[in-house]
Amino acid sequence: KNIENCHSKKDNINNNKIHSCVVDYLNKKTNKRFKKTSVKTKSLINARLNEGFDEEDFYKVINIKSKQWLHTEMEKYLRPETLFSNKFEGYLNEEVDTNEDIEDLDDIKPFDIEFDF
Repeated sequence: KNIENCHSKKDNINNNKIHSCVVDYLNKKTNKRFKKTSVKTKSLINARLNEGFDEEDFYKVINIKSKQWLHTEMEKYLRPETLFSNKFEGYLNEEVDTNEDIEDLDDIKPFDIEFDF
């Protein structure tokens, strides 16, 4: 039993680090302020980790859905309870346009230039 307890403590330390990094990354990408200590968020992340997903999978889902949903009506769903729920694997396997050249076209605004002829 002592070995199991040590292993569990090690997993908890690793999982706490993953919770922290994943939530920090989500907050950075979405400009939001989700808490790393939220019991619900931790349980969602733990559930996905227990299914065999790893830390990189969380970043990929955040990237995919941020690219699709930022600056749209769907932006409100860029939150842990949506991204890390039972649809996580589906989000992870979505195809995204990886053409970086056109990624930020929505941010380009026309210039108001006056010419004197």
